Amino acid sequence: MQNLTNLFTSLDKDVLLIGKGPTFNLKDKILLSKYFTICLNHSIRETKCNAVSIIDVDVIRECEEDIYNNSDVLIVPWRLHDKDNNYLPGKKTLLDYAKEIPRLNDLIHEDRVYCYNASSSTIHKLDNNSAFDEYPVYINNGDSMYSALLLNDIKNVYSIGMDGGKTYSSTFSDLTPMENGQSFDRSINQIQQLDDHFNNKFVRINDLPEIKVYVGCSEAEYVPCKVLEYSIKKHTNNPVSVVPLYQCDTAHRMPVKPECRPRTPFSFQRFFIPSLTSGKAFYFDSDMLVLKDMNELLNYDFDGYDIISCKDMDVYSHWKGSEYAVLMLNCDNIEWNIDSIIDDLDNGKLTYDSLMFDFAMADVKSDFPPEWNSLDHYEENKTANLHYTDMGTQPWRSDRSPYKDLWFKYLKETVKSGILTKETVIEHGKLGYIRRFA
Repeated sequence: MQNLTNLFTSLDKDVLLIGKGPTFNLKDKILLSKYFTICLNHSIRETKCNAVSIIDVDVIRECEEDIYNNSDVLIVPWRLHDKDNNYLPGKKTLLDYAKEIPRLNDLIHEDRVYCYNASSSTIHKLDNNSAFDEYPVYINNGDSMYSALLLNDIKNVYSIGMDGGKTYSSTFSDLTPMENGQSFDRSINQIQQLDDHFNNKFVRINDLPEIKVYVGCSEAEYVPCKVLEYSIKKHTNNPVSVVPLYQCDTAHRMPVKPECRPRTPFSFQRFFIPSLTSGKAFYFDSDMLVLKDMNELLNYDFDGYDIISCKDMDVYSHWKGSEYAVLMLNCDNIEWNIDSIIDDLDNGKLTYDSLMFDFAMADVKSDFPPEWNSLDHYEENKTANLHYTDMGTQPWRSDRSPYKDLWFKYLKETVKSGILTKETVIEHGKLGYIRRFA
């Protein structure tokens, strides 16, 4: 067994605490691998993580296999709390419980346990283990772990599933919430007190606005679309939803005039977005790689316009027709109807160029910096969104792109994160959607 302090002083990532409250369901909208993840109690049942923190021995009994299989290490006090002792620490030590719980014993012998002395045992005049530092135990596991992190000068701490009230996520509907009679509201209040004391800001990810991205693509672009999703999540702490538009109902009739018909299977997909969601939403092409935090775009004001696109696109020699590949839409202010748009193409009120290259059906504010739609151009620490527009050199199709190594790095990270499987990459190579990678 190791001292918990040794673990926390060695961390080189921001920390994410994962509880089992209602916002646990945000798990799939964030990139877990960018954090040092600490599951709290039963959330270990549903999540692979770096560490699991447990204070009550009953949770270890109930979840011992999940703890062993889903977490790298276990964080526990030397004297665990026990439901049979009114959720207080008792006379048994961690080693005593290890004789009763096989997987706890295994974890100890595999040196996968980080231990500490809980202040609750000191209060109840129980002898502690001098090998371990003492940390406060407050209301719940979450606020206690947050305190331990702050005491080790770890300030960038985020959470999901740490909500107020007494309810759990539907994922844990088999559990009775708050059997100890407490409320998570008290825990939230304790966290606020800790923030005031340490001059810090605990960030609940559910308090951050969601970044909703709808991607123009067909099934053939699924792999670059998933790499795009990974790149967005890598650079933000906001919850993110990325929707490939071919998976939505975007069927429409063809314009009568051949010159007005969509030039790709997904050219008209963006016009469906306001009917699919509300509030702020983004349209992105699939052939992109995001390299900065999209949260900064959410701060732009529509000022009465329907859409915000990128400005100063003429810095790129082949910009015409590409300036509307990155859009933020005010979906509450837009009433697009695909049949009406196609009617206007048929009767001559719109041409293909005015629809796709001038966006004549919307009031557009060009406000985003051009770095957010950087056409086949990359500058380190400047480019926010690299747009691979040249289909002949796109790195998933060819090895001739000057920025193929950057995209391939992100592809490998996407697979490692679990957002995309290696099997899917291989299958799409066989189908000819992407080139085959060695």
